[in-house]
This record gives sequence, C-alpha cells and structure tokens, in this order.
Amino acid sequence: MISINDELEKNPKYQKYRDKWFSLPMVNEEDYARLHTGNLVPLDIVIDCDVFEQEIKSHLSDFTYWGLKRDMSRFPFRYGLGLTDITAELPDGHGYNPTTVPLDKWSYQYPDYPLIESDFTVVNDSFKSIKSLQYYMNEFYEYHYRTCILWWEMEQGFVPHVDTAVPAPQIRLWGTNDPENYIFSFWDGEKYVREENVERGRLYLCDTSIKHVATAQANNVYTFFFALHPNSYDLVKKHLILDNDI
Repeated sequence: MISINDELEKNPKYQKYRDKWFSLPMVNEEDYARLHTGNLVPLDIVIDCDVFEQEIKSHLSDFTYWGLKRDMSRFPFRYGLGLTDITAELPDGHGYNPTTVPLDKWSYQYPDYPLIESDFTVVNDSFKSIKSLQYYMNEFYEYHYRTCILWWEMEQGFVPHVDTAVPAPQIRLWGTNDPENYIFSFWDGEKYVREENVERGRLYLCDTSIKHVATAQANNVYTFFFALHPNSYDLVKKHLILDNDI
C-alpha cells in the first residue's frame, strides 16, 4: 500500500507541496545529528504545569478536533489549540481549522493548497494570554512555526509515524503535563521503546525523524507541540542540557 508520504514525495499531483518544502531553510544532516543526541534531549525550560492546568481551563472551548473527519472513529477525543495563526491561502469551504490537522494529511487532501509548519508564524492572543508559556514565547519569539497544545483523553494518541526527513525544515520541541500517563515510544530498529524519566513540564528537543507512537492513559493529558524555524538552532543549543541526568 502506498503511504501518504510516498505520494507527497513522488506523485506529480503534489509538486506544489514539494516546491514549498524544498524552498525552506533546512537543518543539514551533520547539524541535525549534532543537536539530536537522543530521542528526547532536555532543555533548561520547564513550564509550570500547576499554573498551566488552571490557565488552560479558560481555553477549552477554543480547542478543535485534531485531525480530519475520517480520524474521528479511531480517536474521537483528540483536540488541539493553535498558538500561532496561519499566513497561507486556504481553499474555500474546507471546513477545518488547519492548525489542528496533520499537515501531511491536509496537503494530501488539498494538493493545490499544501501546508507546512512554516505557514503558521503569527503569535496569537491565546499564546499571549497563557502566562505559564510566556518565557518560552518571548525567548523564541522570532522563530515560532506551528505551535500547538494537544489535549488527549484516555486512549487517545497518534499512530506510528515519522514527522520529518533530514535535512529538516523545522526543529521540534515537545513536553507534557503528565509524563506518567503519556506513553511516548520510539522505534529502535526492532521494537517500540518507551521514553523514561520524562519530567512534568520540561521541554525536550524531539527527534521526529525516527518513527514514534504515543498514547494517553488518563484524561486531560496535554502535549506541548512546538515547532521552530531552523535559524533557532543556536538558541536551542544554548538551552540544551547535555547531561540527561538532570
């Protein structure tokens, strides 16, 4: 069976997507490997989740379903809140909030209007109003690509997938409010292995060029799902904790 990624990479129908992708600045293979020394590499930035969990209650009505309509039968309680707004042109009558749709699926469904992480760069009012995110927002202000909060209920998550090729057109940061109930696993060549010793609220550099899968084992599990411009490389490197024994 031909995958969506294979279609996007090879089918002439998706040339606009490829043109857009390859027009971006990239983190080259050498620099990517130098930065990503593990699946999750901790940063010295920790979001106060006690504060965040109180603040996010006032934004729950702003979350929209994460995915396309056909995904709802498998993951009916999976939502997202976009913190950066879109700058790209959209088709009429699409019926989605594109900020909370997997962008490969969007681009596959709308080949004349492909979207990539760099199409979401405008810091919005939700981002500005969540005080627990202000340090991160301001520190990386000039580098934000698509920035989202994911909200999962019990047994919601993602199927196994890869988010980026290398050279990579973005840098991915990740974190969660509930690491005990967030099962995040990476493929080691033979099996999926769960990431251990994840800290509540800490941001991690995440290697999404490796196949990974995630599931929530409780309600109200939130993910900090942040993408950055490749030019943030030196600033991200500055914030890395290279000794993982924090």
